[in-house]
Amino acid sequence: MSQTELLTYMKPATFMVIGQDKSIGTGFFINDNGLALTNNHVYDGSTNAVICFFREDGKLDATNYRKINRVLYTGRGGEKGRIDFTVFQVQLD
Repeated sequence: MSQTELLTYMKPATFMVIGQDKSIGTGFFINDNGLALTNNHVYDGSTNAVICFFREDGKLDATNYRKINRVLYTGRGGEKGRIDFTVFQVQLD
């Protein structure tokens, strides 16, 4: 698969996480029901955050966003600092 094909395939599953403090990072959906994954250093569940989708041209669409409904797991540290992820749910209606 070429890089262009991979990016086209992955675009619908990826998004930007924008925190209440204006922090930003990326994430992706694990399934079609809004289960998503990002790094704990991007979003640890302690503040309000939204996810924003990308337009067809690859630019961020700040008008197309969803609130993070609930955090299922968040962790950082662990043995040798190997844990750095947050699993959360987003309503995709």
